[in-house]
Amino acid sequence: MARQALAIVIFAAVTVVAGLAAAGLRIDTSPKIAFSEDDPSFVRYRRFLEQFGGDELVVVAYRVPDEWGDAFSPQNIRLLDKMTTRLAKVDGVLDAMSLTTAVRFVARNRRVRLTKLFSRRNGSIVIPPPDELAKLRRDVLQNPILSGNIISRDGKAVAIVCRVETRPEQPNFKRHLKRSVEEVLKDAPKNITFYVAGPPIADVTLEDCILQDLVVFLPLLIAILAVVLFYVFRDVRAVVLPLVTIGASVVWTGGLIKVISGAITLATVAVPPIVLAVGVALVVHFLSNYREQRETLERVEAVRAARKNIAVPCFLAGLTTAIGFLSLSIVDVPAVREMGFYCAFSVMAGVVVTLVFVPEIVLLWRRRVRSHQPSAIRGFLGLFAHNRAWRLFMWAVVTAGLVMASLGIPKIRVETSLLEYFKPNDPVRVAHEFVAKNFGGVATVNILVTDRKGVMRVDTIRRVARLREWLCRQSEVGQVLSIAEVLACMNAALFGEKKAVVEPAEPLLAQHRQALKRFRLHKGRGRRKGGALAALISEDFKTLRISVRLKEWSSRVLRPFMARLRRQVAQIFPQQQEQSTEIVGTSVLFLQVATKLVNGEKQGLLVAFFAVLATVLISLRSFKLAAVTMIPTSLPIFAALGLMGFLNVPVNVSTSMVPSVALGILVDNAIHYVWRSRREKQKGTRDATIAALMSVGRPLTFNAVIISAGFAVLIGSSFRTNRFLGAFTVVALLFGLVCTFLFLPPLVRMCLKKEKSAQKDCGNHTSQNDEP
Repeated sequence: MARQALAIVIFAAVTVVAGLAAAGLRIDTSPKIAFSEDDPSFVRYRRFLEQFGGDELVVVAYRVPDEWGDAFSPQNIRLLDKMTTRLAKVDGVLDAMSLTTAVRFVARNRRVRLTKLFSRRNGSIVIPPPDELAKLRRDVLQNPILSGNIISRDGKAVAIVCRVETRPEQPNFKRHLKRSVEEVLKDAPKNITFYVAGPPIADVTLEDCILQDLVVFLPLLIAILAVVLFYVFRDVRAVVLPLVTIGASVVWTGGLIKVISGAITLATVAVPPIVLAVGVALVVHFLSNYREQRETLERVEAVRAARKNIAVPCFLAGLTTAIGFLSLSIVDVPAVREMGFYCAFSVMAGVVVTLVFVPEIVLLWRRRVRSHQPSAIRGFLGLFAHNRAWRLFMWAVVTAGLVMASLGIPKIRVETSLLEYFKPNDPVRVAHEFVAKNFGGVATVNILVTDRKGVMRVDTIRRVARLREWLCRQSEVGQVLSIAEVLACMNAALFGEKKAVVEPAEPLLAQHRQALKRFRLHKGRGRRKGGALAALISEDFKTLRISVRLKEWSSRVLRPFMARLRRQVAQIFPQQQEQSTEIVGTSVLFLQVATKLVNGEKQGLLVAFFAVLATVLISLRSFKLAAVTMIPTSLPIFAALGLMGFLNVPVNVSTSMVPSVALGILVDNAIHYVWRSRREKQKGTRDATIAALMSVGRPLTFNAVIISAGFAVLIGSSFRTNRFLGAFTVVALLFGLVCTFLFLPPLVRMCLKKEKSAQKDCGNHTSQNDEP
């Protein structure tokens, strides 16, 4: 009794300490979760942010009510001015650009001046007469900087484009920003639908969805597991014990996440349901074996026998599952690596709980666990053990499934898109699509041109203009802003026409440079006044920025575009000693994540496969049995990937984990079955495989149902990607159970026969040597 009490005290103490540590967990959806701090791409991106102040946009857009007319109606101008003024005062907003704050160039005394589109009197915006308003409308819709940026090209929709800070040191900054924007919109007319888009808005919505998933689906999973456990054991103790003990291992993992990472990410949010289901499955193996031993042994002897029987297979099962998760460390994406590490830790913690703490607690049970064997499970296993027609039918089904999978594998595509996490009708996704259609989108790519002698030279500006013209012809591009458009508008003000090339050469360009120095107000209030202009060229005039807004936020679209862009940039800006170019932005970072996922997942799956094979080989000491074990383990993964290709489901941060996770879990079934078949081989090879199927098959079926329930809960997730992770892992697990019962008995039977023949030949050879 003293030993059991000590075990419970240690178990409770570790859980309490881990729980206190996990209490401060926060949620992180920033790009840094996908990159190491010293990653060259991330370093370049941070340097870009320091130089130009901000890459992220928050766009507040709406369509003007029909009864108002268009964007230049007096009612809309007053509303737009009020909202823009309030948004510009929001903490974290660098500048807010709309029709009421936009500027234009005018010529006075042969010099270019910068004026607002709308004048003010006593702090209030002045609405010009109808004829002037009509002329202003024509000028704005023809302006390359304004049209398609803050006003739709048909003049029916308007946008307030806010450049915002990032503030990674303030975890709640984005939530504060979103809440402030919502406060501004509360006072707007109710007959207008507002579309608020931008990475900060999407990030906060993702955080809310993560919390919702944890709050809703974790209790739901516990309820499902409780129902399944009660159906299996018909004993409340056998329901409470696995949930409490493995739930504690989840708490341990939460404490570890807090100590190492400090935050839950889009990947690690899937850790609790996964490890809870996998850990409960381990405890089920012990309780099933204990119940079997309890029919002939006393409580203490039954616990010892059960622990001895499952110690090796459970340890191997946990180890191979952990290896499957650890293979994710090959992927050069920190969020995915962390998810693999934490899952592996939690699985091994579940093994320790199952083999150390659970037996000690079971020793305190006075009443034996009721022996209940559901007839449905016996009938299901009997089909594989005795029904030849059923086996032939399943062979046909599995073969057909694998043939279809082989056709789907080539169709697999990789796509990293933040919007893929949301449902098609989600407000965040709808808002981004509205902004992409009318204002060029919110996903940005930035081309930086740096020249030690200064970028305000005719040759450099001409090259920028060439690149801008090429960009405008690309179907993926929604909006392009560069110093070329600014200079063209300045020329138009002077000469009455728009020119992208500055002529005459240096004298006029020098004059424009002096004008830009007057216009650019970098610090304090001036930083806000500089607006978009202040974000296009550095203060020392040695670096200029070409800002490209893309219509879609998808690696599928971005990958071919970026390949063409790099070739075009290299062609227009050949490598020179004093001049350099680089392409940066959040879209560039996400594209690199997609590439890393593909390369890392391929390598990780191969590493996991051979690591698991080596582990099984060492434990079984038979290459044939080890190879046989991998057959029903690999086929379901192949089928799941083929189904993904068939259904056009992309590989992303979440779905990329399906192969490695499924591999680690599926091999457990094979290990338990092969281990039991070897123990039963004294009955004869055929009887041994059938006995193993009928005995181990029950907990394997229960475990498949339990683990599938854990992943099935993800199907109800707020994230589309996590729903796919759950669905395809369930497909792999259930298909793997069928493959285990279908392929392993005949294959193991064949291996055992060869082992027996080899032992017999060895015995005969020894006897012959012993004869005189």
